[in-house]
Amino acid sequence: MAAVRSEEKLVIVMPVRDEQDCIGKVARDWLEIVSRVPGARLVAIDDGSGDRTGTILDAIAAAEPRLVVEHRADAGYARAVMASYRAALRLGGHWIFHVDSDDQFAPSDFWKLWERRSASPYVTGFRSSRGDGIVRRAVSAGLALFDRILFGVSIRDANIPFRLIRAGLLEAVLAEVPAEVLFPNVFIAILAARAGADLCETPVAHRCRATGSSAYGAYGKLLKASLRSAFELWSFRRALGPAAERVKARV
Repeated sequence: MAAVRSEEKLVIVMPVRDEQDCIGKVARDWLEIVSRVPGARLVAIDDGSGDRTGTILDAIAAAEPRLVVEHRADAGYARAVMASYRAALRLGGHWIFHVDSDDQFAPSDFWKLWERRSASPYVTGFRSSRGDGIVRRAVSAGLALFDRILFGVSIRDANIPFRLIRAGLLEAVLAEVPAEVLFPNVFIAILAARAGADLCETPVAHRCRATGSSAYGAYGKLLKASLRSAFELWSFRRALGPAAERVKARV
């Protein structure tokens, strides 16, 4: 692990919903990462959980000041992701790392990204193997092809919830992400790439979900979400060039 420079404040953000069976373990695992980076914080955005998720997080936060818990009414995953990024920027993070709360990624893989932060303002994982079914893998492959054809960018895993972004770039990109898109991380990746950022891609492990369920677990929901995302991306194609230029000017 590379030496940590204390002036680089890290904020790890984690959208959470109905993960009572694993959230205690997940929060503690990521707090172990936080404990090894001076000044780092973990921000959990509880998106209207209907189970004990929020209670478990509050109990951990009561004894661990490096954990910040924000409770929100159920607004959906996309809004929770955007709220997470904005919370991290409010906390003054120099680097913002996003991970989901479903325990499908190994926290130890974080260091693969952190060690490469001097190479790029945007370091992203890509799932070297996926703990998902063939339909999800096909959707991801289709999305990568769609991005290449429509926007001229090659991104192996544009929607992966395992990415490290410098605050200045993230803030500039967030200003250009269209409101209410279903998969904001896809737009963030595309905008960053088109603005000239080298998306430093690093292979990370991905395991099967052992608890809870995905918001798009049913094939019908996944197909509907994929079609909506494709339409959103198609609608954004003309706006991408000017938006990317504005991002360049701000960074």
